[in-house]
Amino acid sequence: MKRNDYFMLATVFVGFLVFGFSENVKGPAIPLICLIA
Repeated sequence: MKRNDYFMLATVFVGFLVFGFSENVKGPAIPLICLIA
């Protein structure tokens, strides 16, 4: 249960980072996702 909560938190955090990165660069953030994954 805790592991699932941490996974959800990490997913939201990564999504927020990717959204901010793509907003700043005005381009696709797929390469960033590939690098993180």
